[in-house]
Amino acid sequence: MYKTVGIYKNISDSKQFEKYYMEEVMPRLITFPGVIKMKVTNLLNSTREKSPSFDGIQFIIETHYETIDDLRKIVDTPEGKEIVKVILGNVHGQCGTYVGEGKSFIKKENIQPRE
Repeated sequence: MYKTVGIYKNISDSKQFEKYYMEEVMPRLITFPGVIKMKVTNLLNSTREKSPSFDGIQFIIETHYETIDDLRKIVDTPEGKEIVKVILGNVHGQCGTYVGEGKSFIKKENIQPRE
């Protein structure tokens, strides 16, 4: 499974940021062919020490695609180019976007035996 991962930091107003994403981006992006799901993670403060380069990161937003070709097709359409502008137009924070290939691992105890 392929996904885009948006990492957002230095958000001036997290409620307005989330509202913008929920109202302007997600309803449009989720309708594209090949988009499976979107996930939003609002990061909470950690008690662990971290590198200063990670300071200010508040949201991670993932969009999952059936194939890498689905992602490429979206980006190459006028509608896809427009949604990229909408994503980057969120003035409430800084954005870094990445493409990744996901893998999942499940604890052995959580796997149900087949009958």
